Amino acid sequence: MKCRRTHGHMVMPVFYDVDPSVVRHQQGAFGKKLHATAENRYLDRELRKNTLLSWKSALTQAASLIGWDATIY
Repeated sequence: MKCRRTHGHMVMPVFYDVDPSVVRHQQGAFGKKLHATAENRYLDRELRKNTLLSWKSALTQAASLIGWDATIY
C-alpha cells in the first residue's frame, strides 16, 4: 500500500478463503491471528503497537479496494 501511495503502483489484493470484510475489520479468527503474530514477532511493546497499527491500516485499505470476486470450486 505504501508503493501505491508513493509511486502510484497498482494493488491487486487476493483474499484466499477469507471474506474481504473480515480483513477490512480484522474480525474473528483473522483478527486474533493478526494480534498473535504481532505479539510473537515483536517483544518491544511500542514497536509491536506501531507495527500492528501499520498492518491494520494497510489491510483496511487493501480490503476496501474495488475489485473482482473469484470463486474457486
